[in-house]
Amino acid sequence: MHKIDKQLLNFDNFYTDDGRIENKLFKTRLNNSNAFRDTVYKYSNEVLGMTYKLNVEINDSIHINDVHKPIMDIPFDQIEYVQFGIVRLLGSFVSVPTNMYYLLVYVEEKNSFKFGMIDNSIRHYFDYSHLLRDHGFPLEDPFDIEHMDLSNRTQSYDYLENNYVRLAIKAGYYDK
Repeated sequence: MHKIDKQLLNFDNFYTDDGRIENKLFKTRLNNSNAFRDTVYKYSNEVLGMTYKLNVEINDSIHINDVHKPIMDIPFDQIEYVQFGIVRLLGSFVSVPTNMYYLLVYVEEKNSFKFGMIDNSIRHYFDYSHLLRDHGFPLEDPFDIEHMDLSNRTQSYDYLENNYVRLAIKAGYYDK
């Protein structure tokens, strides 16, 4: 299991619309996982005035685009590994500060170019892993997301509240 670059996990390290994603985190939405859901998200976000910073499409490579232009295409043969993880950010629920958990898709290329995509739902792990498997690079899952029961959001949240620090230390996100 690879250790991801802890510097990348600094949350002052988000993409800033400059077109450079190297060593950056960015919020994303996977475009080609479920056509109906993609359409609903697109139009509901437009109505609410919300946009995701970057959109990702995975087919013959990983395509990263912002709303107006392509940012980068990453051929599968250039990928060293992909690691799935979970990041904890401070959010709010009914104006009460609370921890929020997001899926991290960390990609490192063979030339050491790296970035982290943050998806708003850990359940999208299964969409990403389905699209990325069988392409000749390892998919790593130090949080063992594949075996988490994500069907019940309350149970998932409680599990992460009670176990996140232990899992993050095991994954190398934090020192003991």
